Amino acid sequence: MSEHIFIKGKRNGLELVFDQSIDFEVIYNQLKNKLAAATAFFNEEAAMHVRCDRNLTEEQKNKLVSLLANYGLKYDEQHMNKDNNGSCSISSAQEVIFEIQKNKTLILNKTLRNGQKIEYEGSIVIIGDVNPGAQVIAGGNIHIIGTCRGTAHAGAQGDKSATITATRLIASQLRIASLITRAPDNLIESQTAETARILRDTVVIQPANC
Repeated sequence: MSEHIFIKGKRNGLELVFDQSIDFEVIYNQLKNKLAAATAFFNEEAAMHVRCDRNLTEEQKNKLVSLLANYGLKYDEQHMNKDNNGSCSISSAQEVIFEIQKNKTLILNKTLRNGQKIEYEGSIVIIGDVNPGAQVIAGGNIHIIGTCRGTAHAGAQGDKSATITATRLIASQLRIASLITRAPDNLIESQTAETARILRDTVVIQPANC
């Protein structure tokens, strides 16, 4: 199935862009699947507000309002600007924006490759993969909407309550505060998102919805 929804990182949050020419039910179902897959990333730390610029029927609007509300997201309709031909320009394309309310969250829409390193004093959200040899270091939590195979260090300033969450968490090394764990040689990959956290002075990995 073709992908008609794309999530991009913005300075103030996450931007979800989708094709206006596609039937609403196709867009709705793809949005529903994306939200369900990313449930673990919608929490108190990343309280989100949603803006939507699409001409919808009341029935369609109500479906979106209900769907977004299930994830703590608010629907706020706005009007698009169109070019001289009556079509939407890239800058005014249909979009849903998730605005991170807390200031210290860095949003990155990229895959980190071998040798690349991202370090930030707050929390980090990465929309993409963290490949082997790449490093992510955060003073707060780390959320990876993708696969983490590299090194992730949350709570780098000593915060033992920090967590590391990824759609696929198969990191070569996980570190929270001063505690370190490495992936076992016989690691069995989980099919669901997982979160690493400190429990009883040990870094443990659990399903993300625990």
